[in-house]
Amino acid sequence: MAQKTTSTHRSAFVQATHRFDILGYSTLKSLGVRTAVRSGSFHAGGLPWALVCCFDEIPKPGGVVQLASISLELSKNETRVQVVAMAGLRIDEAAGTGQFPAAVWQSARAKTFGAWQRDAVAWELGVPAAFRDQEARYVDADADRLTIHCTVDVLQKYSAAAAAHGRPSCRQLEASCIEFMTSNPDVYEAVEATLEYKELEKDCGPFINELTKKVARRALARNSHSSSSSTSSSSPHKSKSTYNPYALFRGTHEFIIRNLSAARQTSHVDDEDIRSGTFQVGGYDWAIDVGPWQEGKDGKEHVGISLVLLNAPVASVKASACFRIDDPKGKSPAFSHGFGPMCVYTKAEQFYRIQQFITLESATEYLGHDGSLAIHGEFKVATVSLTSTANTNVGAPVAVPPTDLAWHLEQLLVSEQESDIKFLVEQSEIRAHSLVIAARSSVLHKAVAFATDTDHVRIDNINTIAFKAMLHFIYTDELPLNTDLVLHAGGFVTVAGDMLAAACRFRLERMKRLCMNLLAEKVRTVSDALAAVKVARRHNCPELEEYCRRYMSLPHVSNKVTETCISLFLESQLA
Repeated sequence: MAQKTTSTHRSAFVQATHRFDILGYSTLKSLGVRTAVRSGSFHAGGLPWALVCCFDEIPKPGGVVQLASISLELSKNETRVQVVAMAGLRIDEAAGTGQFPAAVWQSARAKTFGAWQRDAVAWELGVPAAFRDQEARYVDADADRLTIHCTVDVLQKYSAAAAAHGRPSCRQLEASCIEFMTSNPDVYEAVEATLEYKELEKDCGPFINELTKKVARRALARNSHSSSSSTSSSSPHKSKSTYNPYALFRGTHEFIIRNLSAARQTSHVDDEDIRSGTFQVGGYDWAIDVGPWQEGKDGKEHVGISLVLLNAPVASVKASACFRIDDPKGKSPAFSHGFGPMCVYTKAEQFYRIQQFITLESATEYLGHDGSLAIHGEFKVATVSLTSTANTNVGAPVAVPPTDLAWHLEQLLVSEQESDIKFLVEQSEIRAHSLVIAARSSVLHKAVAFATDTDHVRIDNINTIAFKAMLHFIYTDELPLNTDLVLHAGGFVTVAGDMLAAACRFRLERMKRLCMNLLAEKVRTVSDALAAVKVARRHNCPELEEYCRRYMSLPHVSNKVTETCISLFLESQLA
């Protein structure tokens, strides 16, 4: 009896959709981001894909940075067949009123990706024209979010071979068919929809049952992503991801170069840049380097300026800087220059330099009466961004604002709400919260625990200003913002020294170092340096003492050290 066999070759596009939310969209534009914004990975046709959005590296006329391109990236193709795909983009009106149509882009023809592609291959799609023309309509201003919907259609080819009931099976062909059917849920659903499968299901029930078991076992062995896919043959595979921008920190630092002429000569001799004191922005230590002095193409002597990252980052850090020099006489407009787009700092690349910041001739116009040059720096530092992927059935994404824990704790301290401790410092009653104290300072907590007076905790040998500054640090991990005003009121060495003493006494290491930096940054005369050295020795701060020593060894300072020391000696003798 002749055996009857049938085989069918079919091809169809398997569709998947991905929603990509870009949070902090206006921030990305204002920073002039050089790097791409990448979505989370999603699957279409059993292959991993991602969307990549790039902004203009150079702003358009008027300083406007736009979304320059949207690309569809095939992360890898480790199969022996080429991948044929179509793609479409849709950006809906942000208000959701339906007054304006969605901005759409659709590929006119299919794109073919090569087989055995282990590296990512990008296909640049078009930014919808309506979005380019009327961007404000499509960006959610309240959430600062841009939402892009991408549809990917991947061509799937499959063949279904069947034999009449009672015919011996070909195990190799059967294994290949099962392997293919488990490659993606959409493939198996397409096979189930064929006429041949339905005939087998009707006439050969035991065979179909056995086939179903083998497919299920193979799917479990592959540990594929199919468990999270849609089970409806009429619905495309859906996914979404959210790009959460890096936290942005801003900071300023004033770098005063005393006697610019002498400092320039020293820089030439030592072949070293003139470095500022250390300052913190975004949790990282930074410094400003001025130098080298070089002749430019115009024949004039120029000086460079750099923003230097002093501690190697665990991951990449982005920063931008603007340096400004004001005329102390008020006659000339301020001079400013910087690098606007965010530059990436890594372990291998820890500084960015403006080679020709200002000419020596121009710099002399901004010198103070004592020959000093004051450079004011404004900085933006951004931490690493994060892209998260989630299922679409959880609803719309929620924008996560930057942490405001420190602000709330500061308000808790100021309001004294639910406070349960009363400190008595110089006859001043200061309220606080025992849980915060216990979590942040074990030494101060012990003082509370062992207090003999049940009404209040008396803290001796510390003044009110220093104690309040310490409490502010305990609650917020930072020194008070009005520190400069406090220092002017009490003399910076005295007040900063009292704060440093409090940090040492209650073993607050970070506060100790912040106070050391505060003292170092305020050193502007020999007398300041000598006073700071005295404080440093009293509280065992060798780094601060070394900083002051280096300051007093500068050529334009060292000749004044002896004069100052003689004057101080005579004052002590005549007092």
